Amino acid sequence: MSVHDFQIEMTKLFFAGMVLSVIGTLIGLYVLYLVIRWGVRDGIKDARRSDRPARRASASAKADELPEWAATR
Repeated sequence: MSVHDFQIEMTKLFFAGMVLSVIGTLIGLYVLYLVIRWGVRDGIKDARRSDRPARRASASAKADELPEWAATR
């Protein structure tokens, strides 16, 4: 094996390593994106679920506070 062949093989290894690093990074970032998206979606669902009784209570409290003339027609 000559020095020139050795340099070619090392260049191939370098570029193969770079390509594999980029692919691994892209896969990792995509998985991170999915985890964050699912977490935000679950957080929004939990917030809506826990907020429902409070909304109902505040809506009924507001209806009780209305003056009589506002509710009649």
